[in-house]
Amino acid sequence: MFPFNIKNYTLKEIIGKGAHSTVYKGCLSNNPSLDFAIKVVDKTSSLDSILLEADLLLRLDHPNIVPLEDYFLYSGKLVLVMKYISGENLKTVLDNRESFNEPEVRNFLIQIGSALDHAHSKNIIHRDVKLNNILLEKPRDGVLKYYLTDFGIGKLSSGVIFSKLTGGTYLYMAPEQIRGRPSYQSDLWSLGVCAYVLITKEYPFVGDNKNQLLKNITYNTPTLPSFINTDLKFELESIILSLLEKHLTHRLLSAQQLLSELKKGNFIVQKVKAPEKIFSFNQWENLQKKRIENFYFRFYFLVIPSVILWAINSLNPFIPLGAWLIYYGQKKGEFVKLYLGVILGIIGLYWRNLVIPYLVQFSWLDLGYILDIFLIFFIYLGIRNLIEARKIEYRIFFISTIRSSFKDTPKIIIALTNFIKINWLDVNLHQKLVEILITQGLYEEAIIEIKQILKVDEYNFPANLSLAYCYYEVGLYDECVLVCDNYLSIIGYCFEFDDLKNKTISQIKN
Repeated sequence: MFPFNIKNYTLKEIIGKGAHSTVYKGCLSNNPSLDFAIKVVDKTSSLDSILLEADLLLRLDHPNIVPLEDYFLYSGKLVLVMKYISGENLKTVLDNRESFNEPEVRNFLIQIGSALDHAHSKNIIHRDVKLNNILLEKPRDGVLKYYLTDFGIGKLSSGVIFSKLTGGTYLYMAPEQIRGRPSYQSDLWSLGVCAYVLITKEYPFVGDNKNQLLKNITYNTPTLPSFINTDLKFELESIILSLLEKHLTHRLLSAQQLLSELKKGNFIVQKVKAPEKIFSFNQWENLQKKRIENFYFRFYFLVIPSVILWAINSLNPFIPLGAWLIYYGQKKGEFVKLYLGVILGIIGLYWRNLVIPYLVQFSWLDLGYILDIFLIFFIYLGIRNLIEARKIEYRIFFISTIRSSFKDTPKIIIALTNFIKINWLDVNLHQKLVEILITQGLYEEAIIEIKQILKVDEYNFPANLSLAYCYYEVGLYDECVLVCDNYLSIIGYCFEFDDLKNKTISQIKN
């Protein structure tokens, strides 16, 4: 059979085969010394869209992306001609060796993160980042080089769309991608799954069937990789876990931010070798606490003088008093003080216009309005620092709690509940508690917590989905259908709500 020709290329041997495509090692018929990887997609649809995507991929130019050299149609099949990489995909490599060490995983994240950053800058989302689609070239001079392949072509091929409905690809899918709304951050989630598997040889989320896998991806928190691979240092573990955050606001925002985080830890390396600086968890925690101190110092330095000057400038005692009550009430979870502070703050905002003109007339009042603008800006900067400090506090609390209470779920629930009493406005903390309650089968408790979330954000997607799911699990089928109908009336169509609604209706009929 071999060799045989397709257009200007000679195919030498099969080097890979999927459900609906075959990859051959081949060369130009007039230049046998130059090898290519030639992929023939057997079943295709929407050929115009596929060729448009292929034309777009020709614009990608990155050292860690397998370049598309040529493409054409042959006997009704799409043929993709790519650079030939002398190596194997990471899934095959990992199956035949021990887990990757920390420097290797860092180097992997740097190279593939850089490839994704380049692709995202061209408005291309990969959608199928997994170990099978990453090639490891045979190392030269101790350097491992990774290549990302299959960029976006398959998503328009009916064959690969079918494969995305199987558990194999779902293992790498982000929650929002399962819902049919992939984004750049979905690629980062998949990259995080790859890194997790490389360092542990285990998947962060598994299930006996597709539904169980989807439930675990949506609700479960993965086992800390350092409990599987005890050689893993905390700083890299923190980055991997940041890639696996379910909520987009907590996940790293971009591949560029990932590279920046790796750079902060002196992780940019050209060769696979241990970095000079590696943090333990305690070292990382101490470093973060120093950052918190700096943020709080800037907060107090900017806000307190500004509030006092603002009060003096407008002859207004309500501004500083209201600000103090808001801060103290929020920090201690004392709602009466918080609400009173808000009321005093509102009164203070209208004090100058409502009261001052009837009491005194000062020429500097006009200039005082200009001063107000600057003071408000300084207060805004101070609040930004306060928010950053609270984010770090939350991160330290949650990770340290999990590390100290691993497999002691009741202790984690108690710690989260106590932390929420202080940070009751933090919807993400409530959602994290809901995830843990659901995984423990504590659906009634989860329903109570979800309703607290919906008081703050009634259209919160994870909260509404969790509420419908909990209603289903406790047998409140009518309530489940009502939640699904209400949310579907807002967003139109959503796979999870529609599927859960149909399953609930079937249960009612039975």
